[in-house]
Amino acid sequence: MPRPHLPPVLRRRLLLLLAALALAAAAWAAGVWAERRELQSKVQGLQRAVEVHALGLRGAAEKFDYLPFTAAQHPLILALLRQPESAAARLQANRYVAQVQAHSGAAALYLLDAEGKALAASNWQTADSFVNQNYASRPYFEEAMRGQRSVFYGVGLTTGVPGLFIAAPVA
Repeated sequence: MPRPHLPPVLRRRLLLLLAALALAAAAWAAGVWAERRELQSKVQGLQRAVEVHALGLRGAAEKFDYLPFTAAQHPLILALLRQPESAAARLQANRYVAQVQAHSGAAALYLLDAEGKALAASNWQTADSFVNQNYASRPYFEEAMRGQRSVFYGVGLTTGVPGLFIAAPVA
């Protein structure tokens, strides 16, 4: 059976159409490839950035790891926990945690009671003091109440600023 014969003009147009479709498909495939490569590059960049930030957080946690336990052993802190209503005990504990914070370089220090209420804080004299704020819902507090040391990175409830929170139970 003979093949139908196309006029040369129609054959050229059909070949141009096929060539244009092939070119469009190649351009589309190249675009998909380039997009995937760019996305992979960005994901790798983000992974490296996360690793760097994780190292920084680990370093900060190690630098300040001693503070919760050490501060919690101080007689002024223990006195405030025994007598939370005592104005004198509160003043002494506030001064102590402010002094420790200033010497350690930590952003803030505060003492929570068993209900999560801040009894003393290094920023006790400021308008945005942590004193009397409740942090019972925070993971670091919950772990400390279970007797565990805790490191938590999150946004501060009072400040709205991201930070690293380190907590330890008071023995």
